[in-house]
Amino acid sequence: MAEAVPVPRGLHKCTADGPSASGMERMVSALGGLPLGCFQSGETTQLHGSNKTYAEPVEYGFAVEVKGGPYTTTDVNKLLADVTDGWKNAKPLSQDTRADYERRLDGLIEKAAPVGTAKPADSVNPSVLVSIEQLDPESFAVVAIRQRQVPVNGEFLDTTSVDASAVVLNHGKLVRLSIARELRSRSDATAAREEIVDWAYAVANGRQ
Repeated sequence: MAEAVPVPRGLHKCTADGPSASGMERMVSALGGLPLGCFQSGETTQLHGSNKTYAEPVEYGFAVEVKGGPYTTTDVNKLLADVTDGWKNAKPLSQDTRADYERRLDGLIEKAAPVGTAKPADSVNPSVLVSIEQLDPESFAVVAIRQRQVPVNGEFLDTTSVDASAVVLNHGKLVRLSIARELRSRSDATAAREEIVDWAYAVANGRQ
């Protein structure tokens, strides 16, 4: 593993055989990067399958160094432009009035109860953008609410989570941070955003 990153607030390091390890492997493979850290919460949530209930961490986080470089602020700006373009047709929750924001979140929470099926569904609900923000010239963060189908012991469980990610430029290296938190209440979207921003600043400043 490459040089480690600070542990995100409220999480602890994953164990090699823990439930988050496979997710870390998938992210490293998708990004073609170097693993910097896998983290998860001590609190668990229950995922109800057709015949069994599974306990999974409420929240987990991954840090991956993007291969290549050295990178510059130009690369960060290009990535931010690409991400923004990918969401160009989305209306961010952060632009809603408070009442509309809460109503849209409540609707997502109502649909968030995990359900087990023997095979993956043909489709899942589209992702909902919460916010895109540039934190400084060398980093930005994106928060979205996504539904996933998680394979567990031959079943596929629908889960809905707040996904917060950040890209941080640090001495010519690009670090991709991600936090996924189960959506259970309105406060989860705010908490995930605050955690990813705090983690991004910690990585940028080299705090342990």
